[in-house]
Amino acid sequence: AQPAAADPALAADAAGLSDRAGRLSALLGEAYARRAALARTSVRFGETLAATQAERLRRRLESDDAQLSVPAARLAEVGASQLEGVAKAIGAFEQQLRTTAKALPPRAEPEEVA
Repeated sequence: AQPAAADPALAADAAGLSDRAGRLSALLGEAYARRAALARTSVRFGETLAATQAERLRRRLESDDAQLSVPAARLAEVGASQLEGVAKAIGAFEQQLRTTAKALPPRAEPEEVA
């Protein structure tokens, strides 16, 4: 009996399997990169949303049209401050994500998938 490595059909199957594994690895790397980019985009959106809502509350408080009771005005002020805090915390988290992403080794360019 011949050794398994000498069988041309088996060698071709192994080469094909290796090629598929390489493509799958490239696809998984790309999926991970897209997932990370989507997460960072979502975090930035959350930061912007919180900051915008805080600004909106502050403008409403400063508006001459706003006829708020003292407790409602105080609640709006506290809410705006809390939203600003959330926006800052989200911004710090996004910065940490960016720093972590920069520290990762560069990923290989994906191979073309046939």
